[in-house]
Amino acid sequence: MRVKLLCLALLLSVAASRYSWSQDIITRPAPSSIPPGAAGRPTPPGATPGAPPKRPPRPSTAKKKQADTSAKPGGAKGKVDEKPKVIKRPDKPATPADPEELKVQPDAAGLIQFSFRGQPWPDVLAWLSGVSNMSLDWQELPSDYLNLTTQRRYTIEESRDLINRHLLARGFTLLSDGELLSVAKIAEISRGRSRARAR
Repeated sequence: MRVKLLCLALLLSVAASRYSWSQDIITRPAPSSIPPGAAGRPTPPGATPGAPPKRPPRPSTAKKKQADTSAKPGGAKGKVDEKPKVIKRPDKPATPADPEELKVQPDAAGLIQFSFRGQPWPDVLAWLSGVSNMSLDWQELPSDYLNLTTQRRYTIEESRDLINRHLLARGFTLLSDGELLSVAKIAEISRGRSRARAR
């Protein structure tokens, strides 16, 4: 009889321990049943429960451009960089030309070295025709002056070519025909050729 009572008491104690252990276990709900804001994630204001969170709106292109222009000096109304201004040489030299520079003559070998500072074109061409033993004829000449200093001696023909380069830069050119040295405008020569072709 005592054995039966002990067995019954043992069974009752085992059943009681199983019941208390099952009460301590917390079952985790399924993901679909988790309400919004659970697990420490609050629902943002104005958001629909269960809906995915909305991304913050990107700044518009217009605002971005406005920010870029405001960062530049002067903002959107800042002036565009202007082209550098051209500095023009005065029509007259700072100091009067030295007439002694035009008295240089070729040496025994026919070579010449010269230095001109602020010399007007009529005087330079008169000197050039003199050392070339040629007559000079012209209708128009540049209104400025010539600065040219050679570092070595040149022949008379080389001297004419050297001076002619400066004339070409001003829209004029030297023409030699036998004993005649003349100056012509390049634009006039081009017009004459165009008229001749038209005929």
